[in-house]
Amino acid sequence: NQSKKMNNNFLKQNKNPIKKVWLFIIILLIILSGGGIIYFYYSAKQKPESNTNPETPTSLTTTSQISKGLINLNEIGCHDNNLFVISATSGESPVDKEGNYQTSFSTNGAQLTYVINDQNTACASAISLPKYQNKVFFDAKSTAKALVFQSIGILTTDPAEAESRLVMIEDLASFPALYSYIKENLPKSDLNSLNKDTNMNSLGEKCVIEMGQKLNKLPENFQPENE
Repeated sequence: NQSKKMNNNFLKQNKNPIKKVWLFIIILLIILSGGGIIYFYYSAKQKPESNTNPETPTSLTTTSQISKGLINLNEIGCHDNNLFVISATSGESPVDKEGNYQTSFSTNGAQLTYVINDQNTACASAISLPKYQNKVFFDAKSTAKALVFQSIGILTTDPAEAESRLVMIEDLASFPALYSYIKENLPKSDLNSLNKDTNMNSLGEKCVIEMGQKLNKLPENFQPENE
């Protein structure tokens, strides 16, 4: 029936995290979007045509904060490459050998941000909130939370709502398994490779379903269709 079809569409659109949207574009859209509906798919198989940073609207206020030691290099991927923090407000900011970086994030709303290497491969992710913009941690937990948060119907740019949903994600019964899997496997790989991992996708799917139920976007008895 129509309801079942809509429920499965919600799930299908939230499978296979980080796929097929350029990094600069998705971050900018997340900052500027008025609602919380946007694809979280991302891939580093293609690079932007230009290395020029996206233009920041004059209405978007930012502050630059020195963020020291906020990347747990033991829990992220891409150890053999130069690393950068990506922000739509400041572009690429280099990460030093201790995990220090200096960049700016939106003071208006929640922002999806990544650690990437010089091949544009995603190595970790996090959600920046205005009240914590000088304390944006990147590690296995931030990556796991971001992968669920950026799902269609879960993502929001409202700071208070985003903060609440990030807490909800961490409290999901299905979240510890996803977090543990990423913590174990991300240091040996990267987000692009984990995107092809059926085990991680299955764990992520469970989190998306549970979160969808908590937000009343899926019924409590929802069962995904076998593909």
